[in-house]
Amino acid sequence: GNEPRWLLLLDRIFPCARIIFNTRRNTTDQALSAFHREQQSTSQQLSSLNSIIHRLHAKRGDSLSFHVEREDFSEATFTQIAHWLGVDCTFLQIPHANADSRYGSDYESVRINCSQHDLLPTKQTPPWALTFGIKHTSDFVERRRLLAELLSSIRASHAMLPVLVAYDGEHVYEPQVGSYGEVYVQLHGTTGLSAGRNAIARSATTEFVMIMDDDVLFHSGTRVDALLAHLWRDPRLALAAACYAPSICYAHLLTSQKDGWVESTPVMYDT
Repeated sequence: GNEPRWLLLLDRIFPCARIIFNTRRNTTDQALSAFHREQQSTSQQLSSLNSIIHRLHAKRGDSLSFHVEREDFSEATFTQIAHWLGVDCTFLQIPHANADSRYGSDYESVRINCSQHDLLPTKQTPPWALTFGIKHTSDFVERRRLLAELLSSIRASHAMLPVLVAYDGEHVYEPQVGSYGEVYVQLHGTTGLSAGRNAIARSATTEFVMIMDDDVLFHSGTRVDALLAHLWRDPRLALAAACYAPSICYAHLLTSQKDGWVESTPVMYDT
């Protein structure tokens, strides 16, 4: 019933990793292959292994795993795998590394048609999944400049995700929807950081909210998808956090309890 240890390790270190599972329906012929004859594998054992792989694929889902059976190998299947991996290529032939029961390679003669730009555009996090929430103080020119830089950095990689800016201060943002598509939520009076963040959480309509200050920036190493992957894959988690200072990075593993309380377990990370 439990997942193999190598898969648990893979999920922990690379939560967004994608796996291709390859099986064979005809386990009788598979058991007669040179490798499985040497391993003394039986058809029943291979069928049991196939069942485990089917279960693992179903558990991971189509976005994180691809299951292909040997009997379905074809140009169309290999092309489908390439597109699933984000590579815009079409297989015109199938490479075969074990022709006539001899290990060799005909890769050089196999024809693959790829577009000029090999990589397909990666799918962004769906807009219904996540809201970016920013607590902001509008009284200071420098803070308004930092906010504009943060919004620009967010939109460089996340064009469609909703952004809420909860702010206090005498400078009022009009109109309520800004040039980056951000929505401003005005907080009356000096509300403080926690009250502003609570206002963001109340205003958001998505499953997850990523709350940040107005003096940070997104960059090429910002991995929002990795944080979301942890939350999606482990329903016990109540929070996933990014790291401001990698050299002293630490986190608390927050797990939801049935009675509504949250258990906090410190976790240190070596960098």
